[in-house]
Amino acid sequence: MKMTERLWLSGTEPVEMINHLGRRRSRRPTHRKLRLFSTEGYRQLCRAVDEHPDQRVLDAAEGYADGLITAEELGDVRRQLKLEWDRRARNGYLLKLDEVADYACWMDFETEGTGYVVSAANVAKTAPRMAGTRPWEHWRSCERDPGFCRLLSDLARDIFGNPYQPQPSLDPAWLGWHDGLVPATAQTMYDTREFGDTAVLADMLEDAGCDDPRILSHLRGPGQHVRGCHVIDLILGKAPYLVWRVTNEQVTNDPIPA
Repeated sequence: MKMTERLWLSGTEPVEMINHLGRRRSRRPTHRKLRLFSTEGYRQLCRAVDEHPDQRVLDAAEGYADGLITAEELGDVRRQLKLEWDRRARNGYLLKLDEVADYACWMDFETEGTGYVVSAANVAKTAPRMAGTRPWEHWRSCERDPGFCRLLSDLARDIFGNPYQPQPSLDPAWLGWHDGLVPATAQTMYDTREFGDTAVLADMLEDAGCDDPRILSHLRGPGQHVRGCHVIDLILGKAPYLVWRVTNEQVTNDPIPA
């Protein structure tokens, strides 16, 4: 399926959406964005099948995405978890959630991250399996559940925005309004993961002079907002895309500032 702007904005095919981002030659999302999508996909899958997410996975993956822990520390967490996952697998306790959690904690997003994130999104199409404690039919309900596909697609739109349109820009005067109240509020939402008052944030921006409908309508829209939300990231100055540079015959990639 060829991804188009119309399908991006209204479709319910999260795997195709993430694949499209991975195939782009420009404005490719940062590894932080991809990891946050993968981590939130794991959290949402747990909710969909009435399981509790492993907080160690969430803390490690999100912490590494935001530079709070090192790659070595992330690797230590992943190795510890894999011992538990392998033990469950040997005991006949094969849990698809473990696989998705592993993608969230995978270190090498530099070269292969997009592929693993696609696999995390693919839980909407792949039947999760769990032996012993829950019937197979319960876990299969996520395989092609329209609501779950919609949820992951909306999650992609929240985190990555619209890749077919230029990135919105913020006037520094809006951010400095009332001694920086807008970024301070956005930072509190980010730190606490409490995004229920994004409409209030939109009101603040509007009072400060913002009239960009892409920014205001997203914050006031009905969908959920999570860490990595492209408008919250814009306010906080977090880089949305990678730029590829050739230096001394070596290709490197660096975030493009918001």
